[in-house]
This record gives sequence, C-alpha cells and structure tokens, in this order.
Amino acid sequence: MIYNTVDSLIEAVGRTRTRHWSELDTLTCIWTGPTALADNAPGIGATHPVYTNMEVNQSRKIADVAGITRIELTYVGLFDGGSIGPVAQGSSSNEAELEYQQTEAVNTGLFWASPGLFNPTTGQIDYGSGGQHFLYMWKLFTASFVVRYNSLNSTFRYVAKGASGPRFGGGSIINAHTRPAGQSSPVYAVGDAGGPQRGLNYYLGFGPFGFATDNYCSSFQADPISPSWFRCTETWSARYIPGGF
Repeated sequence: MIYNTVDSLIEAVGRTRTRHWSELDTLTCIWTGPTALADNAPGIGATHPVYTNMEVNQSRKIADVAGITRIELTYVGLFDGGSIGPVAQGSSSNEAELEYQQTEAVNTGLFWASPGLFNPTTGQIDYGSGGQHFLYMWKLFTASFVVRYNSLNSTFRYVAKGASGPRFGGGSIINAHTRPAGQSSPVYAVGDAGGPQRGLNYYLGFGPFGFATDNYCSSFQADPISPSWFRCTETWSARYIPGGF
C-alpha cells in the first residue's frame, strides 16, 4: 500500500471479538493510515461500519513510524443487535419492624330498653323508628402492635442501551411476627348489639390502622460504559407500611 495516495484510515486485517456474560461484548480493531490523518480516526461513540450495534468507547494510538500511524479502537455493544444483555439476579435479606394500630370495640354488657335509637351526633334518642330497641354501652380504644419481619431483596445487574430507569420488580416478605405494644385510653359509646352506630373511626379518629405490603425499587444505578451503553444495577425490596385499611 502506498500511503501517500490514501486519504483515510483503513481497518487492518484481523479483529478481536470477545463475549461476556451479563456484560457488553467487545470488539478490538486496528486502523492504519498516514499520520497526517490520525485525527480522522473514528471517535468515541462512533459505530462500527459492519457491527452497527457496537460503538467506540476507547481509542489508543499504538505507533507512529515513518509517517504511518496505527490506532487501536475498542468497540462495545451486543453482537446480536439487542438493546439489553443477559440479566444477572442476586438476592439479600434484611430485618425491619413497623408499629401500627387497630381499632377495638368491647361490649361492656350494660344495656337498656329504649323506644328509639341513640344519635351520637346530637346525644339524643331519635324516635319514630318504631318498636323497642336495646342500647348497649361499648368500650372503644386503639390497640398498638409491633410487627417484626424479614424481607427478601432482589438485585438485577445488566447492560443496556440507554438508562431508561428500573425495568424489573421483586422483593417479598419472608416471615413476620407481631407483638402487642399497648392501647390508648378507652372512650365509651352507645350502640346496638352490632356495635357503635357511627363506627369506630367516628369516635377514635383516623390513624395508621393496619398495614400493607409495599414493593418498591429501593435503588437504581446506571454507570456509563460508552455514550449509549450503561451498566445498570437495580434493587427491589418489600416492606410493611401503615394504613392497610
């Protein structure tokens, strides 16, 4: 080859292709040409002319000899043309606890016959419903509990073209046990045999009654490998949150 007649760098014969599980594939090529054209070599982020899903993330000059320059380019991507590589899944566990409340109502056993129903808003008996009613005195309070639980976290590691955010899901409660933590001062209300007429929330107010399971992405990290490709790690966890009902 007469390099003074060449107006661009030319890829030399021989490519090194490497495949990695749960990582990007790599392709290493040698480009050769006149030293005066060295700055015209494919830059960071340039795609390979044959493997268009591979892009340059490293450029290294090997030698300048007699006006000839050899440049080693490393491309990263996926040879199969996909936008996400194999997913490696791991797991971990952790313990936590949550305090929550439940409303309780206990019939004291005290009752009397009434010609009407008790209205807790006015504090009066509402007549006109006909018949005889038995009104009971109820003891109302909130009982507190502490639930201690062990949760399983799921971690996903993969490479992807573009960091679009979390893509998966997971996390579960392995086991849990609950212990009492006390109760509030009682209040009293009148109602029929079924319970206080306005319900427990009317007398006790709203609060963190009960609990529910929350599955959420506790962390997401995307580290750039090249302009378009990222190494992503996301962790999904499970926890108890108050206010299940």
